[in-house]
Parts: sequence; structure tokens; C-alpha cells
Amino acid sequence: MSNSSEPLAGANLETSPAAGQTITHRGVKYTTIKEGRAHILVPPNAKTEVDPKSSSKDSGENSQNVFYNPIQQFNRDLSVLAIRAFAEDFSARRKERAQGKKKNQDRNAKKKKAKAEKRDQGSAVVVTEDLSHNKEETSATQSATRATDAAASSDQTATGAGEQGKDVPQPPIAESEGPGNAKKRKSEEINEHADEVKKQKIATNGLAGDEGVATTDEARDHTTTTGTSEAAEDNVLNPAKAAALPKGQRPDDKLRSHLRILDALSATGLRALRYASELPIPTHLVANDLVPAATNAIKLNVTHNRLTHAITATTSNAQAHMYSAAFAFNEHAYGRYDVIDLDPYGTAVPFIEPALLALNDNGLLCVTCTDAGVFNSMGYLEKTYSLYGGIPVKGFHAHEAGLRLILHSIATSAAKHGLSIEPLLSLSIDFYARVFVRVRRSPADVKFLASKTMIVHSCDSGCGSWALQPLARTSTQVGKKGGEFHKYHPALTAGERNCEHCGFKTHLAGPMWGGPLHNPWFIGRVLGLLPQVDDEVYQTKSRIEGMLSSALEELEVVSALNPVSGVDSESGAKAQQKQDRGGVNGKRSKDEEPTAEPASPKLTTGDEVPEAAHTNPDAKANNNDKGHEPILGLIPAVPPTIIDSHPFYFQPSALSGTIKCQAPPEAMIKGALRHMGYTATRTHAKPGMIKTDASWAVIWEVMREWVRQKAPVKDGSLKETSAGFRLLYPDGKKEAEGVDADGEEAEKMEVDGEEVKRRIGNGKGADDGKRRKVVFDDVLGRDRPTKRLVRYQVNPRANWGPMTRAKG
Repeated sequence: MSNSSEPLAGANLETSPAAGQTITHRGVKYTTIKEGRAHILVPPNAKTEVDPKSSSKDSGENSQNVFYNPIQQFNRDLSVLAIRAFAEDFSARRKERAQGKKKNQDRNAKKKKAKAEKRDQGSAVVVTEDLSHNKEETSATQSATRATDAAASSDQTATGAGEQGKDVPQPPIAESEGPGNAKKRKSEEINEHADEVKKQKIATNGLAGDEGVATTDEARDHTTTTGTSEAAEDNVLNPAKAAALPKGQRPDDKLRSHLRILDALSATGLRALRYASELPIPTHLVANDLVPAATNAIKLNVTHNRLTHAITATTSNAQAHMYSAAFAFNEHAYGRYDVIDLDPYGTAVPFIEPALLALNDNGLLCVTCTDAGVFNSMGYLEKTYSLYGGIPVKGFHAHEAGLRLILHSIATSAAKHGLSIEPLLSLSIDFYARVFVRVRRSPADVKFLASKTMIVHSCDSGCGSWALQPLARTSTQVGKKGGEFHKYHPALTAGERNCEHCGFKTHLAGPMWGGPLHNPWFIGRVLGLLPQVDDEVYQTKSRIEGMLSSALEELEVVSALNPVSGVDSESGAKAQQKQDRGGVNGKRSKDEEPTAEPASPKLTTGDEVPEAAHTNPDAKANNNDKGHEPILGLIPAVPPTIIDSHPFYFQPSALSGTIKCQAPPEAMIKGALRHMGYTATRTHAKPGMIKTDASWAVIWEVMREWVRQKAPVKDGSLKETSAGFRLLYPDGKKEAEGVDADGEEAEKMEVDGEEVKRRIGNGKGADDGKRRKVVFDDVLGRDRPTKRLVRYQVNPRANWGPMTRAKG
């Protein structure tokens, strides 16, 4: 967002837009604010920031009837890039469908041609046999006639002799039925084939080029200047006209080259303006708002930005608009959208179900929820349940739990209609949450939803740990013929009433989404776009890169998502990164030097050459021989069977507060976990947090070793009834030298040259009783990126945050 300090006066609505202009329209002076490539007109004395110490009466500002918050530019920059990445997938799917349709047409044409040739060959044989038979009969007749004429030659006159020389006519039946019918049938088949070709051309009307896709700025500009004047393109853009055509002439909506986007709660229309001006694919947008004043502002901004050919402003209830797009009579096939953006003031839950229904198959749903006080805290848990269908979490991991509650609400609403969701990107940003979800019509994938839904047993009043309880489980079975199929079972009870680590009571949270929060290929695609975009247009580019890099690193704990590290082997991302961190299985020998943690997983965009192409040099040639052209741009889907077995993150300083010791550095804890063979990364939601695949038993074992090695606890600082005391002394009493309080022996283990005692027995402190060497290696735990990344928000200005609700 940029704004000139000296407004440019003397401009009107037809003047080329520029930042800082003063536009006079119908006696009202507007100030122009530029964000990205879009310009919006702000009425005089409109609020663009809030000072809590002043009131609107004192400042002379008008009541806010159109909402604009410059703090959310990060949201809009990210949305443009996310939709741009999705547009590449959209175009690739159109190209794939066009190729598949052409392949089917060619196959059908070959079959029809072969059938016609076979029929013609059969007809030719019949005609040849008939002609031979007719010739034989003609010869016999002529011989008999000549013999008769020779016998009566004395009685014949000259005239009779002349008649003798006449040829006997051939039977016309065989000739007329043979080649004549074959030619007639062949002519009919040619006409039928021509009719089919004509219908296919009509069905594919509206395609851009031979491949049916357009992904460049030139294609978008050509569509905006000439597309609306063509009848075919107009039929595609206008659902009513397209549905009114005869069935054989209706365009194939799945071969449409342009992207259809709905900005359901548009306000000033800024999002629609940016999508229309910055996406490199032909777009048709609908900017909708309930308030007529907002719609008038949208029309002014669209006219001023010269985007009337691409954006249509409507005044209607967003829910009614989306329901009508999904179920309008004879128009629903052409009225649905490819992308729907929901950015309300507060929760987006009331708009989720109609938005899901109004989306095309493989459509993108963008959702913003700004009611963080509801889904991120326990202050209004009854409201959280009524909106999102689950109870929030109390603790440092509440931000990720809030994201999972939002995804749970979307997933359950979609499942009722046979729709499955795939989170492409889920972020907790400032005071709101932003999720990008791909919606697919797949009743088979919906069956996995119960297995990806979980309840959390949270020890919020004790040590802060949690235990997961899935609602169901899925198993893969092998059939009698070797094929695989899935079976669905109720899950066993996993949680307990009291925490297994500190003994305090646990509380329930959820149900909530238990699958991955992101798609690594989608994140890689967005990150791959950043070097191509202008820093002046996307002023939050550095923060987008930092936050998405952190989100990509979070997926390291999901072992099933091997492509995160760019490794397609069986070991996958986790094993490769452990090997990079030091030694086999993530454990470094004594003679090895510590190595720095790699910056981030290798970016994957979905366009990489498959692993088979690396091992088999003839794979590509064989692929081309079969006539299969590789489709670039498709974003692979995360398999629906994958669950996130290690959700949430923990805060080392909070754990040290529980046991009353000095807070350990983040690198120390991460280094200790990585030395033990576990994955430990940061999270995008909050700084100073660690996300790991280690169990809570291992985490508390590391914290006990931290106290023993680095930061002893002062005597008397922990009460015997406190959670910290039970965590430090799992058996309830302090250990004596060599023998514990119960008289059982204690073993000694060497850690960094020191002898440390640990109880031998069934104590809960150790994870399954195995001996573990804890080494606090800060070098191993330190992340050394190749470049400095802005991973977390810094205060952009004073009193920033959500502004007051728009009125009008």
C-alpha cells in the first residue's frame, strides 16, 4: 500500500489512476490509495486507522461505511499469489481434459474408420462375386444365341443378321445393388463423421489455442479486449445464454480457459481489483456486497481502474447469491465458481456451506476468520462449539488448534454433500486465520474424514501436554485378487482422565481436523513465484517468504509427506534431513563434527521429473512413444489417508516455568531432540515454539536432563503437590546417591563427560524404558538459513489490528 503525501488535484473518474490523486466525482472529492496494481477511491475523512484514545466526534471522521484496513495487505498479497499458483493448476487441468477429450475423439474416429473399411471390404467381395456370376450367365446366353442363329442362318434376312449382332443386356439387379449401395453407405458415414466433427467444434467453443489454456498476460489482455465481443466467449461468460443453447451446441464448461472468481464480501472491491489486474490468466470476477453503498464504491473503483470488462458488481446477500449459483434452474452448470474468497468481519462459518456448493470440482475456497477471541481462546467456548463444532484448546498451542477447528467446520460441512477438502495452506496471522482449501467431489475420500478427526485430552492446568484421540481408524486390506481396499473401524480409547506425566486432570478439546495443515507442493509453487514478482507491487513479499518457509518446515514431522524434502525414496524427508544433520539415523558418532541445520526443505512445485526418470533413462522416450504428453503445472494432491500424528507445538520457556528452572535456549532443545533422532522445527504461528515428532515422555526427559546438567532447581522452589515436582521426580521422591528413595538401584549414564543417574524400573519419565543419551548440541539445533527471513510480524505501526465494523 502506497500513498503520496501530496495529492494530485484536478483529476476525474476517467483520468488514469495514480497514487495520491484527488478525484472529483459528482461533487465529492476522493483520495486515491494504491495497493498492488489496484487503486481505490477513499471518501474524505474516512478511517484507515484507529486511535483508541480519540473518538470520532473529536476527530471529525465519518462513520465507517466502507471497510479498508491497510494492515491486511499481507492477506491480500498472499491471496493473489495463492490464486495465481492455483490458476496454473487450473490451466493444467483444462489442458489435461482437452488432451484426454482429443484422445478419445481420435480413438473413436479410428474405430469408426476401421469399422467402415471392414464393411466396405465385405461389400466389395459381394459385388465381385455378383459380377463374376453375371458374366458367366451372359456368356452362356450369348453362346446359345449364336448357336441358334447359326442353325437358322439360311432363313434370316439382312435385318435378322443385324439383330444377331446385338449384345444381350446384362441383368441390372446385381450391379445396382452392389457398388451403388456401398457408395451410398460410405457417403452416409462421411456425413455422420462430418456432423460429429461439427458438434465437437461447437462443444469446444471458447478454447484459447489448441491446448485450451491461457496463462500469460497477453492472453488475458486479448480476452479483455476482444473476448466480450465474440458470441462464443459471451456464451461462456453468461451462464443464462450458455444454458439457453441447444444441448448439442452448449460449450463444455470444463474446457473454459478463463477463471471465474467470486469475492463474496467485497466491501471496496479491492480484492477483485487486484485479482483482475494481477492474475496472468483470463478472469471473470463477481464482486458482491450486501450494502448498496459498498456496491457503489465497487463500481466507482472498477470504472476508475478500467476493469469493467472483467468485474461485475452485484448487491445481494452473499449466501443467497452462492445458493443461486449452485442451484439456479438450468444455469448451475455455468454459474459455479472456480475460486470463492470469503473475508468477512468476524467468522466465515455462515458462508461456508453455500460457498462449498457454489464451487466447481477441484475449486479453491479461501477463508478468513477474524474472531480469534472465539476459536483461539477458552473465553467463549460455547460460542466456539456453536460456530465451529468443537471446543478450543487452552495453552500455547491454541493458534494451531484454532486452525484445526476452522478446517473441521469446513470438512464436516463439505462431507454432507459428498465433498472432500484438502488444506493447501493454513496460517495463523496476526489477529486472524487464513486457510486455502481445495474442494473435490469425491464421496470415496469423504470416508476418511472420521479417521482424520480427533479429540484432544489437554493437560491445561498441569504440565501443558496433550494426548490425541482419533474418532476412527482406517486399515488397508488386500483382497483375494491382490487389490487393496480400505476398512473403517471405531478407534480405541487413548486418553486418560489424569495426565500420565504430572497426574493433573485433563480437559477435552475438539473434535478438530487431524490431517496435515498444508500441501507441500502448493507452498513450493507459491514460493517459486516470489522471485518473479515485483517488490513494489507485493510489499509484504519478504514476510510471505518467511512465513511460508516456516509452514513448509512444519511438514517435516509428517513422515508420510516424503516430497517435502525433495526425496522420493522410502526413507523420505525425515530420514534425509536426519542424515544431513549428522550421521546415520540422525545420530552422530563421537568422531564426527557437528553440522549446521539445513535452512529449509527443498522446494517442490509438482513440475519435477518423476523419480523413475532418474533411474530409467528410457522412461521419457517410452512415455513419448505412447503419445502421452506430460502435463506441467498440476499441483499433486496429498493422499486422503495421511493423518498428522504429531500436531501442535510446545514452548520451552513454558515448560521451564512449570519446573521452575532457567529457560533453555530454543537451539539447545532442538539440538537435543535431533541428536536423539527426532525431527524438531519451528512453527509459523508463534516465535520461540518447537514442533517435533517426539512424544511428551521424551520431551520431559530432555527437560529433566536440562535441569540435571545445565540449570539445577533451587531447593524448596517446588511443592510436592505441584506438577513440576511430579515431572522432575516421577516417583514422588528425590533420589539418593546411587539408590533411590524406594531402595531400588539407579543406573549411571554419561552425558557430555558427566555421570547422570537415572532410575531403573517402571518410572514414567523415560519413554518405554529405553536408555537415551541426551546431548544439548546448540550447533545441531541452530538453523542457518542461506538468507535472512522475516518469519514473524513486527509491529507495523501504533494501534494496529482489526478496525471497527463497517456500517451502512
